[in-house]
Amino acid sequence: MSFDYDYGVRFDSEGSPTSIPGITMARIQPEVFAGQRARPTVVANRHGTVLEARTFYDSFNFVLQVDVDYGTPEAPATVYENLADVLLRVNHSRERTWLTRTAPHQGDVEIPFVVQRSPQTTNPRHRLRIPCRTLEPFWRDQAVSFSAVNPVSGVTRIGNAPEGGAVLVFSGAAVSAILTHTNTGNTITITADTTVNAVTVDCGERTVKQLGADVDGVFDADVPEILELIEDTLNSFTLSSGSVALTARNKWL
Repeated sequence: MSFDYDYGVRFDSEGSPTSIPGITMARIQPEVFAGQRARPTVVANRHGTVLEARTFYDSFNFVLQVDVDYGTPEAPATVYENLADVLLRVNHSRERTWLTRTAPHQGDVEIPFVVQRSPQTTNPRHRLRIPCRTLEPFWRDQAVSFSAVNPVSGVTRIGNAPEGGAVLVFSGAAVSAILTHTNTGNTITITADTTVNAVTVDCGERTVKQLGADVDGVFDADVPEILELIEDTLNSFTLSSGSVALTARNKWL
């Protein structure tokens, strides 16, 4: 008996995940064609440009098949309204759109994607096939997987892919705070006074904020990925002053 992956689609509405209404079922069809970068052929999950440094994994193409809710016999126009809403959200939304699924060894995970070409209706007309491409190579847990305050003793994460999207909140330091990831020796330096107002570093979005404003000038990192947590390993840290809170998610191939 095969596992029901229970695919779905949602988008971020001002930072909050919202399911797209009108969708009764979503499933994906795997990529059936290979891209080429001159020679040799680009192998899926082996070669290509990446979002996170030090990896050899690429984004992937897929076809999203969506069944749209017909509504009720008393309101037959509902199916057309739902079709229009789904097309608008996945094709023209200013928010980030996510493909979600439940996997047997990963739980509830998600991956951001974009539409490559206009969706195609089929017979029956309430079914759409949408050519898509993911924005990054890895699935991530839908919810925050783990958090730690002053993670000097270290944090251990599961998953089988590196995590480059951790969020760090620095506070309580009147002088420069230097966070060192002892596994790699890479450092993050915050030169702002954080005794009153904390500084938040989002490694995935590449933003540094204090009181909601961008403060890139108070931040420095050794490497472009800022911080990459190693999978299935104790990630240890040292902090020169103040405190830091870390939240992150497990990543999966």
